Amino acid sequence: MMRLGQSACSLALGLALLLVTSCATPQASSRSFKFETDTFSYRNELVWVYHYDENSVKTSVSRREPRPDYTQRCFVVSRAARQFFDHAVFDPSQPAVDAKAYRKLVQQVMGRSARKPSSESQRIVIPAYAGLRSFSVDWEQLLKDECGGPWRSYLQCGNWRMIIPFTRGQQERTAAKLAQQLESGRPQVAHVVRFPQLTINHAMLVYDSVESDKGRTYLVYDPNDNEHPVELVFDAAKREFFLRPNEYFAGGMVNVYPAYQGWCY
Repeated sequence: MMRLGQSACSLALGLALLLVTSCATPQASSRSFKFETDTFSYRNELVWVYHYDENSVKTSVSRREPRPDYTQRCFVVSRAARQFFDHAVFDPSQPAVDAKAYRKLVQQVMGRSARKPSSESQRIVIPAYAGLRSFSVDWEQLLKDECGGPWRSYLQCGNWRMIIPFTRGQQERTAAKLAQQLESGRPQVAHVVRFPQLTINHAMLVYDSVESDKGRTYLVYDPNDNEHPVELVFDAAKREFFLRPNEYFAGGMVNVYPAYQGWCY
């Protein structure tokens, strides 16, 4: 019995250590994420056109025509943007290389961890470009081919979390944790949901925040919008996140949890 108890304690301790190490605050980055340079020039396109009335109530849905060919990749785009931030360095002073060489470099970036950043000395150099935005203008199809298909959104290992009820205390802790992680300069992939309604089931990249007397406003790179940042607002009194209306969501309260952090997310 003693040996069994010791084994159980050892297993519990091992699991606890795994959780702690997998969810630890990432090392500080030497630079900050910038929407103008660290995002893709293209967007994750919408399959549907959503129609709303003057009160932002959805009235109907119709299929987008012509049918877009790059859809259902919100996790793909959010994850890839952070992987380039974590593992690549762009150097416009170096001469350009050919398509084969650029493809190999992109494959190397995408082959790195989606959860842990590389050290500065181990980052992959992307020559001839100042950032991901300009790089993706010239090599859009190459990036779309190499960053992954829709299955990466469907099979993201943390999707199970959305079915468990979200408490206000849990959302308050998520808001605090996001703010803490952003202080290190590293953007965070967030899964934004309304379950079981599924009026929104979306991944975004949170890269900055500003505190106010009412709570905190998070600046977000939305894969569906490559034109400008959007705001995800946390109301401290209600302990709720809010997303403003856009072309695919009528606006309102959403639940948020992190993705690509621990072994189970």
